[in-house]
Amino acid sequence: EGDERVGDLLYFADLGLPPDAARVQVHQMLLEANHFWAGTGGATLGLQPDTGRVVCCGRTALDGLDANGLAALLDLFVATATFWRQVVRDELPAPEAPPEMALVRA
Repeated sequence: EGDERVGDLLYFADLGLPPDAARVQVHQMLLEANHFWAGTGGATLGLQPDTGRVVCCGRTALDGLDANGLAALLDLFVATATFWRQVVRDELPAPEAPPEMALVRA
């Protein structure tokens, strides 16, 4: 997203649909995690319109982003998305803390 002078990189992961029995609990956890991005490390959790599928997304400026910074950013995003995919699918054996996400630039 952007123009000739400035741009952002948008990235996302489809985390799936929560099971019917856990849907309300999962939706509440998603809202709580989005509060000041406390449980998402700066990414955003949302529901895809029309399908109700949970999506985790993020955005970063392209300016100053190099290959090492992008790799580190995406590694952390994948860890966060993997954690939330387990939450959405109700696969966690006990509550755990999500991995921290931080923008790393070299």
